[in-house]
Amino acid sequence: MAERIKINGVEIKQPLKGLGYGFTTQYSSESTRVQSGRDYSTPVATVETFSYSARDITASEMSTILQMVMKGQEFSLHYHSPYYGYWRDDIFKVKSGSLSVSDWNENKERYDSLSFTMEGVNPV
Repeated sequence: MAERIKINGVEIKQPLKGLGYGFTTQYSSESTRVQSGRDYSTPVATVETFSYSARDITASEMSTILQMVMKGQEFSLHYHSPYYGYWRDDIFKVKSGSLSVSDWNENKERYDSLSFTMEGVNPV
């Protein structure tokens, strides 16, 4: 069986096209750009970021995911890292996200979509 994306060991609704990938580098507070335009920066750490987006989510799936990632709490993400080149587990946080409800039907109890960006806590 193929590996699946998990949060805190719980398999979540898989995104339509995998996780979007990015990275963020933080620089020291002493970093500066001089008048000539030359950048004098000291990188401190780089972390991976992933964007999650899924559609047609049940109320139960939505509740499960949101309870694990909201409120800035740290969680374990099981994912495939392009940087490391394999499936791994690491700690992430969500800083913001959104969901869409275009036509809520009590009988169906489904949301149109959920999306959020996860940022690694530990540097690569």
